[in-house]
Amino acid sequence: MKKLLLIPLLILITPCAKADMDYICSPGNDIDYIEKFIGMKCERNNIVSFRFIDEYFILEIISRWCRHDREINYNVVINLNDTKEYQLVCVLYDNKPRNLIKKVN
Repeated sequence: MKKLLLIPLLILITPCAKADMDYICSPGNDIDYIEKFIGMKCERNNIVSFRFIDEYFILEIISRWCRHDREINYNVVINLNDTKEYQLVCVLYDNKPRNLIKKVN
């Protein structure tokens, strides 16, 4: 009898468990502007799409902005001058970046 009561309860709770993955936030490729744009226009759990990111910044962007319990997709684009740039799509962790902790010598 208790198990039968759980089924209607789950049906009532499910619509309330909403994630905001219906919106795509695209901050552009200016590394200095990304934090400001995401802070103003994006919300937690939005899909965030970064385009034309230099290879040097790709790991920093993933570690500071993406949820690691969701899928992270990227694509390598080789330009005419043989440099690599990345396109990255992930679920936004928060509209503020994770804090960077560095070891002090």
